[in-house]
Amino acid sequence: MIALLEEWWNNFSSGVNNQFQKGANSLIILEAWTLWLHHNRCVFDGESPNLARDLLLANEGLHL
Repeated sequence: MIALLEEWWNNFSSGVNNQFQKGANSLIILEAWTLWLHHNRCVFDGESPNLARDLLLANEGLHL
C-alpha cells in the first residue's frame, strides 16, 4: 500500500511545477495524516468508521 502511494505521489509530483508541488504535497500529507488518525480512533478507541466526517475535518484543517 505504501509503495503504491509513494509511486502515485512521485508520478504526480513529476508532472507539476515547484510552486504547485509544495501546496499539493501539503494537501497530500494532511489527508494521509487525517486518515491515519481516523484509523487509530477506529482501532484503539472503538469509533465507527466515518470517512465523510474525517474529510470534513481535513478540509477545516486546510482552511486553518
